[in-house]
Amino acid sequence: MHLASCPVCEASLDFLPWNGSSASDEICPSCGIQFGYNDARPDLRERIYSGWRTAWIENGRQPLTGDARRRIGDELLRETKPTRGSDEKYDG
Repeated sequence: MHLASCPVCEASLDFLPWNGSSASDEICPSCGIQFGYNDARPDLRERIYSGWRTAWIENGRQPLTGDARRRIGDELLRETKPTRGSDEKYDG
């Protein structure tokens, strides 16, 4: 049963990635993103989806798993953190 499409790879999902502010904690079987973990920050979600899509395409449109999933997730979050000396507060 199709309930939603993945915001990264557009695969048909039999679950809702997000229901309001509650994440499913499910992993997309097509691209490997885990809803509520890799995309936990709503203010960065679109940027994370775009970056994840690029990584998924570069991976031959195969799911990102294990170390690759952790590495891409970490890289995308690192890219979105303000750096020291910027106008934004740095918490890292």
